[in-house]
Amino acid sequence: MKMEADENVARYYAAKREEERRAKKRKLAAITALLFMEPERKERDANKQRDRREVERKMRDLSDSDFQRMYGVERERFASILNKISPHLSKTQLQRHMAEISSGSEVCATIQLAIALRMARGGSYLDIAFAYCVEKTYVYACFYRVFEAIDKEYDNIQFSFKEADLNRQAATFDKYGELIRNVVAAGDGCVFRMRKPSKADTNDFVTGYYSRKGHYAWPIQAFCDGNKKFVYVESSICSSAHDSTAYAATVLSKAIRDGKLPPQYCVLLDAAYTCTAQELTPWKGRNLTPYQDAWNFLHAAKRQCIEGAFGLLVRCWGILWRALVMNFKHISLVLRVLCKLHNMRVDDFLVRRAEATMEERDVPYYSENVEWRHGDLMKGADIRDVPQWTDMTRATGRGARTDKEACPTRDEITLALERAGIVRPKGESKYKKVCRR
Repeated sequence: MKMEADENVARYYAAKREEERRAKKRKLAAITALLFMEPERKERDANKQRDRREVERKMRDLSDSDFQRMYGVERERFASILNKISPHLSKTQLQRHMAEISSGSEVCATIQLAIALRMARGGSYLDIAFAYCVEKTYVYACFYRVFEAIDKEYDNIQFSFKEADLNRQAATFDKYGELIRNVVAAGDGCVFRMRKPSKADTNDFVTGYYSRKGHYAWPIQAFCDGNKKFVYVESSICSSAHDSTAYAATVLSKAIRDGKLPPQYCVLLDAAYTCTAQELTPWKGRNLTPYQDAWNFLHAAKRQCIEGAFGLLVRCWGILWRALVMNFKHISLVLRVLCKLHNMRVDDFLVRRAEATMEERDVPYYSENVEWRHGDLMKGADIRDVPQWTDMTRATGRGARTDKEACPTRDEITLALERAGIVRPKGESKYKKVCRR
């Protein structure tokens, strides 16, 4: 009996080993088949005939107001942009032939520009693909191609150090008051929300793009003239940096420190920046004298242009209303082109205003009948008592205590305000403000 039991055990284990050997053999055969078998080819979708001429006809039938609401620019400006960038969007004879075979017609330059502007206005790529009869995978590629073409053809963001250009820029600020003269630009920093970048995109420095606003963002330092037209835009440092640090790294800041800006001109910045002879900021703190507060008021009246420029930029281009979801390397291009499109809109507005006959546009920003809290500019004071120059005193360095800043320009103008008895006006209701936009 014992021998028979031992034989049964031996047969059991022998059968078990054989089953394991066969299982391993089957597994090895399956792996070999997966490695060497030809991949199954996915059958290509059948060609879809698309009537893109109907899309162009619908665009032509839009009213002028609806056209501007859809694309952000007037019809004449759309045609002007199209005429300039068409050579960059043209296709070869072979590409046109293949497009006709695939879908019945090519995606012409008009539709490509329309797709890009609708994306910039905040449209969904799915809705755009459906409306303009293209594949959804084509929308972003078209968006980048058109923006690259606009970036190459338009160079309307320029900060010139020529005196004639600086005088022209300074004249745009005159409507906001004449107590602070020779202001050629107002500047500030702004961040635009984006999705979290990868380590490969940021050289393993993802946290550097997490801003104090509580989200990942792309930063820019921008300056505009009195018409809210951008004259300088740069992004040279990540969004976690302080505004003053980001500005110090820009080409414009270095140029001003090197003395390229003539000494009679200045730029306006907010309290986050260091005050120098040509980079004027408001007085900081709570316990300010009435005349320091008057300086802050007059300073803000001119510097608000850059805030308005950012507001108009974001209000017009809906793509900025939410986080930027796109290839990291294209974010700088998209923001730069949006600023260029903003400048085109400002140019169109200025042309319309110049053609208008409304007398209100010539009303000065400050009313001559403003009631002042202490004293009166028209009694015992002369506007010429206010110094309108700078002496090119260099910055003592970023990171210094702001309450120890040495800025003779701001000190002298504040002293002149005190001598003239000029302070902040009484109540906003008695301060006559002209809406320019």
